[in-house]
Amino acid sequence: MLVRALRLRTCVLLALSIALVVFVVSFRDQVSSSWDDLGLETIYYKNGEKTVASVTLENVVPTDVADKEDTDEKQEEQKEQEEQKEQKEQKEQNKETGEEESTDQASDNEGDDAQLENWDPLADKKPEELTDAELTIELKRVKGQASDPYWSHRHEHENNPLYGTPLDNDKKTNPHKAPLPKGYVGKMTNEYKPYEQFRVVKEDYGNPDKVPRATFFTLVRNSEMYGLIASIERLEQRFNKRMNYDWVFMNDVPFTKEFIDRTSAMVSGTARYGIIPHEHWSYPDWIDQNRARAVRESRKFANVVYGGSESYRHMCRFNSKFFYKHPIMEDYDLYWRVEPDVEFMCDIQEDPFKYLATTGTMYGFTIAFQEFAVTIETLWGTAMEYFRKESVKSQLPALQTPEDSLLGFVSDDQGGNYNMCHFWTNFEIANLTLWRSPLYEGFADYLDHAGGFFYERWGDAPVHSIAVSMMLKPSQVHVFQDISYKHTVAGTCPLDDDRLKSAHCICDPLGDWTISGQECNKKFLEVSKQPTLKDFKKYDQLLSERRENDELLETRKQQLRREASKRKYRQRTKQREIKNRIAQERKRRLLSSKLDEKKTKRDLAAPTTNSFIAPTSAGSPVRLNARGERLAYLV
Repeated sequence: MLVRALRLRTCVLLALSIALVVFVVSFRDQVSSSWDDLGLETIYYKNGEKTVASVTLENVVPTDVADKEDTDEKQEEQKEQEEQKEQKEQKEQNKETGEEESTDQASDNEGDDAQLENWDPLADKKPEELTDAELTIELKRVKGQASDPYWSHRHEHENNPLYGTPLDNDKKTNPHKAPLPKGYVGKMTNEYKPYEQFRVVKEDYGNPDKVPRATFFTLVRNSEMYGLIASIERLEQRFNKRMNYDWVFMNDVPFTKEFIDRTSAMVSGTARYGIIPHEHWSYPDWIDQNRARAVRESRKFANVVYGGSESYRHMCRFNSKFFYKHPIMEDYDLYWRVEPDVEFMCDIQEDPFKYLATTGTMYGFTIAFQEFAVTIETLWGTAMEYFRKESVKSQLPALQTPEDSLLGFVSDDQGGNYNMCHFWTNFEIANLTLWRSPLYEGFADYLDHAGGFFYERWGDAPVHSIAVSMMLKPSQVHVFQDISYKHTVAGTCPLDDDRLKSAHCICDPLGDWTISGQECNKKFLEVSKQPTLKDFKKYDQLLSERRENDELLETRKQQLRREASKRKYRQRTKQREIKNRIAQERKRRLLSSKLDEKKTKRDLAAPTTNSFIAPTSAGSPVRLNARGERLAYLV
């Protein structure tokens, strides 16, 4: 009996095992076929090529991937070998045809691109691993003052702004060949200038009618790229796309590849990128840096624009004394300064460079502004010390013939004091021979040794304006009233109805700075006797009438507000009086009610001896006092 039971158990277990194996096999086949039916794919990218493989349960990686990788590597090697052969053949052909130089320039440009690509920033460190100097640099970087990758090296190579660039050699020069546009006219060569980081040219020279040796000039940070691109686009659309003038960019650190690529793509002429020499963007030996730091951090400059900025002071000193000495600028005679985030709101129909070249004008501007007096407390006195030297005095129109000078533009008392008027130098078009003259060079050097760029906050605008007003005659300075220009709070608009239409202007004539802003523009027109545009008086009168109407309207508004306030006050006073009377009446009634209640309680509690009982008409007795007043019913 026991043996039969064991045999039966064994047969049952065997049958269950067989059934389980059959179920697992059938389920596996079903799932595998279902996965294949889904059509799932996996995508691989190898050297930019796309590989698609089906996904199965047996293997989620395509079987041909490893083989394809091997074949890709072989194909790459073959391509490189073929390219090298083609380059050799091309060079041999160029030698025969005399085109070797252009090929060398192209390869040099490729080498420069590689240099730009391979500039690496300082490796990131944890804050606790940074030295004190590195911590300071990193703080400045994250605040946006050093967004370019070179800033992290400045603490190690702060005396060498060329660090990490092809210019980091004894000659301070890019060793590669520099490109030249076809048909170029000027002094630029296929050799890079010292401190010229890079150059990008178009196919040809461009408009043959443009003035030779003229350029746009911009001092800019890498972090200001998008603001500058906006300025370039506006100026190119309004003017330079027809003329194709060069554009020189300068920075105290190397430009990034992104900056060069983006800005050069916007410029219709040759784009040149220069690095400022260290000695042009640093403290001279005679400056006490501790004193300079104390000035920047003092309460006196706490609420002054750029009052606490060290880089702003270096910028003003550079624009006052050094920008025209940069080797790149040796190739030019005329320049037009352009800032990031500026607007040009009319087509520029006449070439300002040509105007300077044909009329002998040395300096041009659009807006005259007033400087903050706290920033230049000793500038005028220092300037007059230089200009009143006997060796200098005889060369100045302002002191020799004051009636035929621009002295009245900067001084209201014949040179006794400065009235704070200056040309706003974020837009200036000038002849570089003005700054290169020994007279101005001596002036800039005298100011530099006085220390006001660092011990106060002397700006390049008043420096240039005082020099121009003292050194030039009124006929040599021109305000471009036909150019519509806007920067931050001030803008200009041509006061000529015909020009507003023909130049496709989008500005408001009544907002023109000459008639709507400070008085410095009008003062220049008065002193220089320069004629105004034909509708100047019309818009000046319209603005005067608008201002009078606005004043009358404002006066009427104030009167109405005062009357409304009076009436509202009277209404509130009346409402308070009514509320007070109601409150007093309520209080009186409440007090009267309380007195009556007390009197009743008192009469009930202590009836008088003169009271007596009298019958009522209802038959119920009531107690009366001596005066006949009812006291209470008797039950």
